[in-house]
Amino acid sequence: MQSVVENMRKTKVGYSRSEITPQGTSRMAGFDLRKALSVGVLDPLYITVLFLEDLEGGQLIVCSYDLLGVDSQFCELVRKEITNRCVISDSDILISATHTHSAPGNIFSNKDIYDIEYVNFLIETTIVTVEKAIANASFSIPYMKTTNVRNLACIRTEGPGQDFIMRTNLLVLEREEDKVVLCLLQCHPTILDENNLFLSRDLIGSCEKFLDNKYQYIFLNGACGDISTRYTRNESNIAELNRLGSILANDINEAIKNTEVVVDLHLRTVKRSLFLSGAKGLSDEKRKELIALLEEKIENCEENGLKREYQSRLAVLKRPNYGKRSGRNICISVTDAGAFIIVGLPLELNSLQGKKYEELLRKISKKTTWIACYTGGYDGYLPSGRPLDFQSNYEDIAAIYQENAQIEVRECIIDCVNELMI
Repeated sequence: MQSVVENMRKTKVGYSRSEITPQGTSRMAGFDLRKALSVGVLDPLYITVLFLEDLEGGQLIVCSYDLLGVDSQFCELVRKEITNRCVISDSDILISATHTHSAPGNIFSNKDIYDIEYVNFLIETTIVTVEKAIANASFSIPYMKTTNVRNLACIRTEGPGQDFIMRTNLLVLEREEDKVVLCLLQCHPTILDENNLFLSRDLIGSCEKFLDNKYQYIFLNGACGDISTRYTRNESNIAELNRLGSILANDINEAIKNTEVVVDLHLRTVKRSLFLSGAKGLSDEKRKELIALLEEKIENCEENGLKREYQSRLAVLKRPNYGKRSGRNICISVTDAGAFIIVGLPLELNSLQGKKYEELLRKISKKTTWIACYTGGYDGYLPSGRPLDFQSNYEDIAAIYQENAQIEVRECIIDCVNELMI
């Protein structure tokens, strides 16, 4: 075993983190129902960078922001600055967000609250953090582990009483001086609801308080479009944040102690631009009918989780720009890491979509697949493919692309994987 492990000590790993919490108050992203400005900071927000380099010189930089999302324009600016100042290819840069709903919303270029000063601060902070991660890179032994977390999350469209198991993928990179852990979870980090006015990493920030502090952590979020703590949290407060964060942390801590699978990393990434047509949405007449129906359901609904689902649908239908959804290009990336594949999508996939993609790509590549959503942009939900009607869930009503987008995205991913397998 010792000779195998020594042969695996080929991947260089660098890690760095910088704070990106804005000064003063800001409009917060994530909830249509929240209108007030932030009033303080519950826990700091960060940009975390992981740098990987294999024996042949293949590289990957992962930038993870504690934000709701990172729009495509922001990603382009960051990639441009990184390639200008660091020796790395544009395609080898993954820019992602953890999807906290308690972060500023002023980085989205299509919003009237867009703050170029804060965006420039984020970009400059990112470059400094990337440079530090590259500078402190050292050789490591990579391990893989998956942990199944119970009692933390649920499929929010299926109601209370579920025995849902949330899978969390871990890549543990053991250096002589420490361990760096890349965590891909699958959960909306929304223990804090629209009444919260404090900036926070939410679930991930709470989780890190209970993680082994000998290690360094970076988080990505997966196919969690319909996965949240809606039916597992008792309240939306700090006590529940700590309770649920400790559940996730305890499972990760235990998994790290028992990592067994030693892997060899070989890094190669393919990127594609894909045009998706905009959704037409409901007609004005059906929209008005559905708004009236939802208002009636909300008034008569006694189950809080279901009432929240109705309120979310209603908030989307009342958006001033509902129905004004033009098509756009999205960026899809697929990284062959040797032992596994990372698919980077600027979309929110539901759990079933994610599972189908993973199974399909495993058949093609014979490798484990990680689906990293909120990566390379932020373009909302990937529609399920079902026509919109009065029974449509929040995710389909909020989706900005036509029903066939799921097929087009799938075919694009398959093309990328096939190219990498040549």
